[in-house]
Amino acid sequence: MVSKSVADVRDDLWDGVVARIELDPARFSPDCLAGLETFSHVEILFLLHRVGSGEIVFGSRHPRERENWPKVGIFAQRAKARPNRIGATVCRLVGVDGLALMVEGLDAVDGTPVLDIKPYMREFGPRGIVRQPDWASELMLGYWGTHSGGIGSKIRLLEQTPAILRNLLRGADREDLDWQPSPERWSITMVLAHLADVEVETVFNRIRRVAAEDHPVLPAYDQEALFHSQKTFDALSELEAFERRRIETLGYLKVLPESAFQRTARHEQLGVLRLEEILNECVFHDLGHIRHIIELYRARTVYPNMGGFRGYYQVKP
Repeated sequence: MVSKSVADVRDDLWDGVVARIELDPARFSPDCLAGLETFSHVEILFLLHRVGSGEIVFGSRHPRERENWPKVGIFAQRAKARPNRIGATVCRLVGVDGLALMVEGLDAVDGTPVLDIKPYMREFGPRGIVRQPDWASELMLGYWGTHSGGIGSKIRLLEQTPAILRNLLRGADREDLDWQPSPERWSITMVLAHLADVEVETVFNRIRRVAAEDHPVLPAYDQEALFHSQKTFDALSELEAFERRRIETLGYLKVLPESAFQRTARHEQLGVLRLEEILNECVFHDLGHIRHIIELYRARTVYPNMGGFRGYYQVKP
């Protein structure tokens, strides 16, 4: 059963909600959750128990009764008034304590009966390109986060980067990941190590300092210093580190009030910056390195095998 969540049913702003799920000690022993803490996310199936029998929809309706959105079947939307009243959500696992677990981002109220708990494995995510109608994207704008408009869209872009990289590199081998076009150019592994390092040294630390301090001075970042240490890097370990650190960054960003993004800092080289500008630079940086990795990957694994078509292209990874 869900406890310590929100008391009242609502449509939006679920991402920052931390809930506790308690298992019945008469039915389960604590070892039923053994090993679950090694996963970052869990999938929760639960009963939408506050939906009355007279509210259930067996045909079609306008999502959220918005007539400017198309009328679609109940199985073409995620409304509460479902025939079986079963909800399903993937949420972050905060911790496990005996017969209880803490999760973040579970869109269920206090007292909700839990039907099942499953570890989320990335291989069970969508295979192929995900598409959805415009009304669904509009509906979901404020569902998880507290920010809308430009701030919210930038946070959502930052949220997608780890999955984009993991899906892109799913078939890459160690030689592909470690390949450098020339001694002075980075490999995919080096880009991933840079992203993991930047997430701590600049992204999270800058955001936290600007939000918490009065006009702090932000030091410049030397992106080559990481590789002067002679440290060896493993691509998948660096990607996992980046994913973990990005989750922490997003958790911080999503609970910041809108006004915080107008706070300022002074960069030692660039002068005065607003937090919103720092956020935009983070997105620009992500997109640049996604493109960088794509260029490296296609130059290494695709271009050499194109035969005569190579005459149409020049690759400069």
